[in-house]
Amino acid sequence: MASAMKIVFGLLTFVTAGMILGTFFQLAFILK
Repeated sequence: MASAMKIVFGLLTFVTAGMILGTFFQLAFILK
């Protein structure tokens, strides 16, 4: 159970980081 939670938490962190990076790239592209 602990390993499954760790995998889910890792995926959530990865998705969140990806969304933030995507937003930053969009902002940089729009501002240029």
